[in-house]
Order: sequence, then C-alpha cells, then structure tokens
Amino acid sequence: VLGLRPSKYPKSFPLQPFSRFPQSLNGWTCLNIVACICFNGLIFYIAGVKGLAFLLLSAQFANGLHPLGMRQVQEHYFVKRGQPTYSVYPPFAALTLNVGHHVEHHDFPTIPWSNLPLLRKMAPEYYGKEALYSYKSYTHCLFEFLFNKGIPLSMLFDVDIETPFGPLSPQKANE
Repeated sequence: VLGLRPSKYPKSFPLQPFSRFPQSLNGWTCLNIVACICFNGLIFYIAGVKGLAFLLLSAQFANGLHPLGMRQVQEHYFVKRGQPTYSVYPPFAALTLNVGHHVEHHDFPTIPWSNLPLLRKMAPEYYGKEALYSYKSYTHCLFEFLFNKGIPLSMLFDVDIETPFGPLSPQKANE
C-alpha cells in the first residue's frame, strides 16, 4: 500500500559484520555475548516472556516509519555508488547528539559529537554539498526510501568500494 517497502533491517543488519568480515572471537566479543545473555536472562527472570517480547517488539517498532527511525537507513542505504555511508543535517541535530554527522564520525571517531558540526564547517571540500551526497532531514530520507523506486531494497547493503579487508561486493542490485 502506498508503495511502502517491508523492513529488511531487523532481520539482517545485525548479522552483516559476520558475513562481510568474518573474525575470530576475541575477549570483548565474548564478554559482550555473555553480558547480552545475562541481561536477557535477568529480564526474563524479572518480567518473564512478556518482558522479552517487549524488547523484541520495541526493536521492531524502533525501525518503523517514524522519521527518527530512518537513522539506520540514512547511514547505510546506498543511494550513490562508491559512497558507503551518508550524513543527514536536520535543523534539530543537537537534540539527537549529532548522530546524523555519520561520515564525519567514521572519518574521525574520537571527535566528540558536539564538535562534529565544526569539523564539517572546517572541511567543506570533504563534507560539503558538492563533495558528498547527504540528506536535508530524516523526513527527506524517509520519503526517498519509501517512494524512490529507482533504488531497490537490495541496495541496503550493495556497495562497490574497496576496504582494507578487500572489496565489499555483496549481491548486485536488481537492474
């Protein structure tokens, strides 16, 4: 209805690192897995099946059609080949702790969120409108995702870029 697309994110996005860059388990990964199991067990002990169902449904609805739910799409839905991630610069960026400055964050992950807009202003040749494709708002991202039929859903993880680990070239988009 209305040309809406089903959500692929909740089912496949968390598993992408394992399929793209297989790695051996290290101490931090094992600690994370144990912590997740312990916290889920604690929630099950305190709230039962309803508590776990609440968490699962919350994660599903968090990826819904609300404009702020478009963050994952904005960051990783490939609308321009060769650009693996995108930024969005909404008027209320500070309210979301500048999470929309995604490209800047990946280039300089140690810069505090409060300084990412300054970084963008200091280097317009790298982060300006002419240098990178970006969204004006999360609503702009939402409408492009929902109604631009020229970009198939498979583009969510379809990229043509080189990385230190080799080329990222999962399934090609339907043409």
